[in-house]
This record gives sequence, C-alpha cells and structure tokens, in this order.
Amino acid sequence: AANYVDRYRHLAYLDWLHRKTGRKYRLLSEAEWEYVARAGTTTPWHTGSTITQNQANFGNPDKAPGPVGLYPPNRFGVFDMHGNVEEWVEDCIDPKRDYASSTGNSRPRRTRARGRSADMTQQLQRIIGAIIAVGVALSFCVFTVSENEVAIRTQFREIVATDYGPGLHFKWPIDTVRKFEKRIVSRSFEGETFLTSENRGLIVDYYVKWRIKDAGRYAQSFGVDTEAAGQRLADIVKDGIKNAVAQRTLQQIVSAERTAFTGDMFDRASKSAESLGLELVDARVQKIGLPPDVESRVYASMQQSFGRLARQLRGEGEKEALRIRAEADRKRTEILAVAARDSLKIRGEGDAKAAALYSAAYGRNPEFYSFYRSLQAYKNSLGKEGDIMVVSPDSDFFRYMRGPGGAGNR
Repeated sequence: AANYVDRYRHLAYLDWLHRKTGRKYRLLSEAEWEYVARAGTTTPWHTGSTITQNQANFGNPDKAPGPVGLYPPNRFGVFDMHGNVEEWVEDCIDPKRDYASSTGNSRPRRTRARGRSADMTQQLQRIIGAIIAVGVALSFCVFTVSENEVAIRTQFREIVATDYGPGLHFKWPIDTVRKFEKRIVSRSFEGETFLTSENRGLIVDYYVKWRIKDAGRYAQSFGVDTEAAGQRLADIVKDGIKNAVAQRTLQQIVSAERTAFTGDMFDRASKSAESLGLELVDARVQKIGLPPDVESRVYASMQQSFGRLARQLRGEGEKEALRIRAEADRKRTEILAVAARDSLKIRGEGDAKAAALYSAAYGRNPEFYSFYRSLQAYKNSLGKEGDIMVVSPDSDFFRYMRGPGGAGNR
C-alpha cells in the first residue's frame, strides 16, 4: 500500500518489478486481502467485533498516515491491515464470495476502517464538484466579446443592450447574446447593365465595402443574415450608379474620372446604409464595358470623332505657327533696321568728332601734323614683304626722308 498513488501507478510499478527481476508480481485479490486482514477470524476485524483508535490509525482527519509498525500486527504478523492508508486490490468485491478463508467456507460481513486518504479524497471530490457547479452557473451569467466583434443582449427577443466592446460582460441567465463581426466585408458585382442618357447600354463592374456600425439597427434589419445585408447595400449602390449613368452621355462617362459620377452616389448610399446600422466604407466602379453588338460601332464612332478633333487641332496649330513665324520675321526686320540706323548715326558722330580733333590739332601745329601723317603712311606702306611701289623720288611722299622739315623739297 502507498499513500496518494493511484491504481495505474501501482500496476506500472509491478510491471517494472517483473522486468527488473524476471518474476511475476500482481496485486492481491479482494478475497485474498480480506483473508489476510481478518487473519483467520470470522469477525469484522481481526481484533474482534470492534476496533479502537489505539489499534489502528483511522477516524482523525487531521492525523497523517503513520509508519508501518506503529500499531500491533494481526495474528498473521501483518501490520496496518485496517486504517492508515487504503489498499488497491486486483479485482472488485464479490457479494457472493465467502471471505473466512482463502477457500471460502463462511462469509462474514465485510467492514474496514477508513484512513485519512479516503477522507481527503471525498473532500477533494466535494471541492471539485462545487467548482464545477459554480463554473456552470457562471457560464450562464457571463459572456466575452473579442476585438473583431460587437454584441447585443436580448431578453425575450427584445433588445436591452447594444454595442458591447471587447472584454468580459455579465448578463442574466434568461438573456440571449448575439455577436456580429465588425470587420470590413467586401463584395464584388460584375456584369450589371446600365443605360446612358443616349439610351446606350453599359456593362459595369463595381465593388462595395461595408461594416456594422450600429449592432441594434443591424439586428432589427437583418438578424444574423450577412448575405441579406450585403445584397441590400449592393441594391442601394446599384440604384445610385444607375441614376448617375442615366444623367450622362457615353462620351462624358468615358472621358471623365470615375469618381466624378460616383461621388453623389456614395453620399446618398452612405445615408441609406446608416439607417440600416451599416457604415459604407467604399463603393467604386472597377470596369466600364459595352455590349458586344454595339462595341464595334461605338469604337468606330469614337475614332471618327477623335479624328475630326485631331485634324481641327492640327489646323489650328499650323495657323498659329504661321502667325508666330510672321510676327518673329517682322520683329527681326525692325530690329535690324533700327540697329543699322543707330550704327550709322553713331559712326557719323564719331567721324565728325575725329575730324574736329584732327582739324584742331592741324591748326595748332600744321608742320608736326604733316610729319605725323607722313610717318603713319610710311608705316602702313613700307617694310612689307612683296610690296612694290612705283613713286617718283621727287614726290611729296618722300619729302621727310630727304631732310628734316622736308627742306629738300623746297
């Protein structure tokens, strides 16, 4: 026997002994245990019809199990067969079996003193049962809401509280809690047909993004049917796109930004979604196409229209280029004429001033002026390789070479 050791560990220990020693070991059967405990007597205990706390360790829950040999043994010399700790046996008790001997001649009433281990087991079972009962009761009075959820509390199908945030919350056992996802939900719609103001069909693909804003209104409008909420919101957006397309021509829709004709639709759809407890996060047109039977005719018409526009723009550009070139040539001619006029005027004024200076210098010393001019003539005419001059030696050109002051010429 061992304290606080279950049956399976007993069996595992016996299996270990078998593998260690090579011999077979097993627990006593119920009949064998009873025979050894009674030690050949026919009374409930080996001590007789009664047993006291001086003869076995039992009846005191505050007293721990004691060592073997603390109390007297039975007639077979075996200690602590009653009390102290409980023992595991190989099989269960058989009500029809006699326990007076190992062969079973007469069957006395089986009674055994229980020790501290059994009392503690019952107390532990009571505690565990109480904890389970409290847990079950609390499970009907509390609920949790995660980060990506909103919740409402109803009582007999009537909403009594809404918009519970993340965490632990309390409720009455008769209340019902309904939880909804508050994450953004996306849905795409393809192949929807709309008519322009010219009665031309357009095939439009669009998507809608939404989430729950007011859990109470949402529950009243749709219950827990997310698909119904998405379809209702898609119908609202579809009506808005239909009205926007019907007010515009195909040319306006193709050439304009997509947000230009969906802005009003988004505002109106957002107000409608709010009344249903929803928040319209985004609604946009993804693709605009044409039916196959009119696509080629529309493209041909658009090519002709854009061709005329291109030719018109090219003509206007060439006209403007000719005007700019003519204006540039006129300004160039005017600038050159003014520059030539101003240069002649400046040159004439310079020559006049030079002549005046020459005249003043000549009047003050005519002889020196004549000598200086002759030197300039010599410098520019003589001493250059390959020059040939045919001049009479008596000419005035060599006047100052014949003597100072040109006296040789006089």
